[in-house]
Amino acid sequence: MEIEKSLHSVENNRSLDPMINQLLGLSEIYTKYNSLDDFIFQMGQAEKGMTPIEKKFEGLIQSCSRKIYKEFASREIYPSYNYICELLFGSLKTGEKAAKSIIAEILNGLQLSGVKSPSIVVYPVYSFGFENIGIGAKRETHLEIKDTRLYIQQNNIKGTFQCLEEMKNFLDLKDCSFDYDLINHYCRSRPLKWLHSNPLIISPVFFSSSDYYENEYWLIRHLEKEVSKLFLTYQLLSKNNEITNNTGFSTRQMNNFETRDIKHYLVFSLQDKILRPTCIPLHFHHNKILEISNICIDIPTSLRPEDAEQIDLLSSYIDKIYLDSNPFSHEPSKDFFDNIRRSIIFFIRSHQARQVEDKISLLTIGFEMLYGDDIKENIVQTLSTNLACLNGNSPNIPSLIKNLYNFRSGVVHTGTIREGNLESVLTQSQNLYYSSLIKTIQLIADGKLPIEERCFTNYSRQIFCEKVGFSPI
Repeated sequence: MEIEKSLHSVENNRSLDPMINQLLGLSEIYTKYNSLDDFIFQMGQAEKGMTPIEKKFEGLIQSCSRKIYKEFASREIYPSYNYICELLFGSLKTGEKAAKSIIAEILNGLQLSGVKSPSIVVYPVYSFGFENIGIGAKRETHLEIKDTRLYIQQNNIKGTFQCLEEMKNFLDLKDCSFDYDLINHYCRSRPLKWLHSNPLIISPVFFSSSDYYENEYWLIRHLEKEVSKLFLTYQLLSKNNEITNNTGFSTRQMNNFETRDIKHYLVFSLQDKILRPTCIPLHFHHNKILEISNICIDIPTSLRPEDAEQIDLLSSYIDKIYLDSNPFSHEPSKDFFDNIRRSIIFFIRSHQARQVEDKISLLTIGFEMLYGDDIKENIVQTLSTNLACLNGNSPNIPSLIKNLYNFRSGVVHTGTIREGNLESVLTQSQNLYYSSLIKTIQLIADGKLPIEERCFTNYSRQIFCEKVGFSPI
């Protein structure tokens, strides 16, 4: 389990010892200040600023706490950084002890704070539906992608409570109970109509926070990951099952009383076997690349066995991309994986966009970010070659990319859509992006795509040399 790895890694991280030993030597700090809050408050009031010892203490405690935090965050576990700082100060203040004992006290405090138990985030979405069940939709209808579930709108709060109970049992938290009184209080005092009128993403996340927004970046990133899985699942099912796009009997169109008045989301934290909710206001100043709530797709409810297997594999791929692109990751190629992550987001936005001009522009950005190899000239040729080599040298790909960029050129240079079968080109291009992405991830997993500068162009050269004995690029 990743939490156990994090605890073990911090416990055996001897690079913390010198910093802690230096902090232990600053005994006058612990005599003068009762708590870390006291230190911060008095520093804010000090007219002459900090003394050299106080500056040294501030730098050391931040560096030490950050090092501990990174060990958890690199595994997508996000304890409260502020709480780590407080635990460290409290342990230092209690007297002389070995650095190892101080680390053990911090880790014990983090475990008592609930870091070993998942929180549950409940986030509303709209413009999402399940195909062909709008008339007779069942309350328990949901899409399961690994540990996350996307539930149909319930249209009554009791139905939502049943979904929460199902999710609790699914996460093996059967001995715990929800604080429904507090949920009902939030429903009376906040605009939470979405809790029963909208589809809901319900997902576990190892997360704690000393205030609303301390770890919001990571929580939003987690939701972004789950929405990415949803869209790629849709693309997978579109290719496998030829989704009809007939939304007439979708739950998006029928039995739908959804609201877009979304100003909060819920996070349930486990405390003494009680899952207590926090109703968190949306932070509109937090810039998100991906609009998490706006889904704009319809998913079939009946999956073939091979579909379920592919969804699980796809989910594992996306988990790895987000783990390896984590800013605190120890993965040496994390910038490359972050480029994949951001490319996927632009692909998803090509689905979310309302205007076809935006769909074209966003999709081509997704292609260029990942497969353009930062080549400024002859981008159509570069993309055509790289994508064709990834997809078995299909002869149709160069003409498809040419047509896509012809439409893009009209949008960018004249603001108009040029004549042609735009809908077919857009759909085929989205399918091409998906198949290329899956092939890319498989090649990386098999060690057949070295992560290096212009890796796709180099891969294409390799394919040409294997096929015809020389490379024309």
